[in-house]
Amino acid sequence: WLMTERAVAIQEGLARQGIWLRRWESPPSLRFGLPGVEEEWQRLEQALRNLP
Repeated sequence: WLMTERAVAIQEGLARQGIWLRRWESPPSLRFGLPGVEEEWQRLEQALRNLP
């Protein structure tokens, strides 16, 4: 669970990279599902690095 004012931007940026997560409006926050295997962790890590 991540509370951040950038929730919308992060969700949209990850969605453009094919990674889906759940967003709440109030408080602005995100919930990530945990990747199942190492390859998925690496994909998530790279996608997060690609965010502006």
